[in-house]
Amino acid sequence: CQNEDKCDLPKCWKDWKWKPKKTTSEFQNCSSINYMTAKGKKKACARIGKDKKTYAYEACSICKKCSK
Repeated sequence: CQNEDKCDLPKCWKDWKWKPKKTTSEFQNCSSINYMTAKGKKKACARIGKDKKTYAYEACSICKKCSK
């Protein structure tokens, strides 16, 4: 959304509730993003979740695209 004043941001999930479609030892849930490099965070925030509907940027507060 270009104008955040007119946008409704999705509600952030609890860190442990959202999981990526393919988990790895480094990426288990939203909390894992805190320990990644800037490049890793950018890639992680673009990943789809296990529910195949919700992306990390929609669920994880660390990605700063959802409201707490």
